[in-house]
Amino acid sequence: YLTVRADRKHYKIRFDDIYFIEGQQAYVTFNMKERKITALMSMKDLEETLPHEQFIRIHKSFIVSRKYINSLEGNQIDINGQKLPVGKNYREQVQKLFNIK
Repeated sequence: YLTVRADRKHYKIRFDDIYFIEGQQAYVTFNMKERKITALMSMKDLEETLPHEQFIRIHKSFIVSRKYINSLEGNQIDINGQKLPVGKNYREQVQKLFNIK
């Protein structure tokens, strides 16, 4: 799990509950099964903290849980019915995930 401070509280966020994380300037929003939590954090720090075997960065603004990826269509990944863009710099990594050369 990850401990995050938001709304003057400390939240314990379980890795298994995270669908994806969206970055918005200095903030990140954890999109989870039950709720969303927005906290003051950088995507770079978060990417280094999260376990690489469970999460993959697909765009400058998105880190996704490998577990909840349903499909890849063109430059979009489907996570639980939500389409997220795959950035040019991350395309090769995502293609490796799907064994695409």
